[in-house]
Amino acid sequence: MTRPPPPVVTLGGAYSEQIRRGVGFVQVLNAQLSIVCRVGPLIQGAPLPIRLPSSGHYVAQVRMSGGEAFSKMFEVPTGQRAATLLLAPVAGEAATSAARGWVAAWQSVPTARSFVPVGGDGAVEASRSLVIPARADANDNAVLQWSVGGEAPEMVVVPAGTHLRLRTRQGKTWAQPEADAAAGILEFLHTGDIASASGLLSAGTENGARADVFVDIAAGYCLLKSGSDRLAAHARELASRRPLSTDAQLLLGWAMLHDPEAWHLAEEHLFRAVSCGIPVFPGGFRLLDDCLRLLSQGRADAIRSRLLPYQRTLRGTVLSTFWGRDPNTPAFWPTPVEPPEHAQPCAFTAEGVEFLVGQRPPAEQRAGLPDLLAAAVARLGRVIAVGTLRVSTGGMRVAQASANSADQGLPDSMLMLDVPEELRRSLGPSVVAEAVRTDQGLLVILSNVTARFVAVSVSPDTASWTAMEPLSSDALFGTVRQDSESEFTEFHLAVLDASVP
Repeated sequence: MTRPPPPVVTLGGAYSEQIRRGVGFVQVLNAQLSIVCRVGPLIQGAPLPIRLPSSGHYVAQVRMSGGEAFSKMFEVPTGQRAATLLLAPVAGEAATSAARGWVAAWQSVPTARSFVPVGGDGAVEASRSLVIPARADANDNAVLQWSVGGEAPEMVVVPAGTHLRLRTRQGKTWAQPEADAAAGILEFLHTGDIASASGLLSAGTENGARADVFVDIAAGYCLLKSGSDRLAAHARELASRRPLSTDAQLLLGWAMLHDPEAWHLAEEHLFRAVSCGIPVFPGGFRLLDDCLRLLSQGRADAIRSRLLPYQRTLRGTVLSTFWGRDPNTPAFWPTPVEPPEHAQPCAFTAEGVEFLVGQRPPAEQRAGLPDLLAAAVARLGRVIAVGTLRVSTGGMRVAQASANSADQGLPDSMLMLDVPEELRRSLGPSVVAEAVRTDQGLLVILSNVTARFVAVSVSPDTASWTAMEPLSSDALFGTVRQDSESEFTEFHLAVLDASVP
């Protein structure tokens, strides 16, 4: 006999039109109004399975990160102990068309006590979220600057190496962590709902805390605001893993300052927090200012004066966000500015960010391109980036071919090609290039690509440029002919903008 599926409990009801893709935390009470489980994150349209002690009547109490709160009674049939909670998505929400703009990455350098640009590849796209790679000479703090539709740019503080989502809807763009759980915890924390933030942490995110720095930082502030004696241990572990994090050093300094035996160690961590940049969580500014006031020293006063411009210009968002021409000069009001030289053009959508094209080659690299690529440009479009793929020194792998591949003329091995940085900016940071000799010529395959219009050649002769064709959703291939049987060591590759005739 087939057991019936667990009941689906639809939540939201009359509140569904007021909820706009927030994150929820759920407490389930039994008939005696005792809490039997806490679960999350609850996301619109995503089923959330729960396990209950037994069949019977229950109440689901929901708190959303946007401030909404509602309850729903439901029943679990006899013989079952499971149910599925579902927050129905908003029906008929108007889609927002992609808006063009740009992003630029900055990182804090301790020796300069300021933010400096991160190169043109500083903001890397990963599934429509953005990641700022860590620099060897920089702190853990990073700032992502963005502008949409020519509007004054905004800036948000983010830990290097973490995934940040920039979304736009109805003309408004905002930043939040890529992970829904991290976004919900920070939103609850920002609104002062420490109970829901802590509950969401304990409802299933604690095992993944180390994998998401946003969750780690939010957990520290939750422990601080709830007065937990576990703060010192959590902050010490976080600071050991990310010693150049402003928030980690601040949390550890706060814990030391309130320790009757270790209070004299607080100064070192608090001053180190300031040298690392500015906090990711906006509430960290007030905490850091309070700690520095308690020190009552001339050095502390000077440091407080450096933080004051940021503290006064915060936008009141979940992450530390402000206006300005660059991260070193926060502004009270939107400040129009031309894109910095290291900015990357992109499109903003409701799902996230999509890079448009890579940076233009520098002037010295563009010299001579119209002659070199005249034929390709005439057929395929304008040149966005150009570079040379060279055979990797250790680059040969056995091809994954079927048993009868020899009959089909397929290769036994493929050569790995090194992709230069100027091409990765347009092709994608994870691009893989391979080549092999076939009966038809030289076959070049690009995998994990984001660009869709690429031309390849084995000589500077313009007539040899060939457009690469789609092999899959993220791969391209192109076959180029070589007259001689001599060994080859490099290919020429051009990324093109096919929208230009």
